[in-house]
Amino acid sequence: MGGKRSMAAWSRSLLVLGMAAGGILSVATVPAAADSSTFTVQGEQSENGGVSYAQCPEGSHLIGGGYYAPDPAYTKGGSPADSVDANGPSPARPGAWVAKMHVRSVVAFALCEKDAA
Repeated sequence: MGGKRSMAAWSRSLLVLGMAAGGILSVATVPAAADSSTFTVQGEQSENGGVSYAQCPEGSHLIGGGYYAPDPAYTKGGSPADSVDANGPSPARPGAWVAKMHVRSVVAFALCEKDAA
């Protein structure tokens, strides 16, 4: 996955929650504008139990986000054995989405919109 992605790469629904490539994906989105003023930014993959931030660049603002857990933890019975500790706008970094899994790694995604000119 690259740094920026167009909204065409994401669902147009208000909330997507499901499985993706063996991991858990949760993304909150809003309908895309016809002029493609919205885009996504991918954060760095965290260490196990660490935090991932996805920062909207200068000239844009945060309108949503989500996370991808590439290697979720499961019990021997197949039940999820990890929890999401953070998944939302970062209080410490304005314009960023923060994500954190309790045990495993995570990748944050920010849904950004270009500022009006």
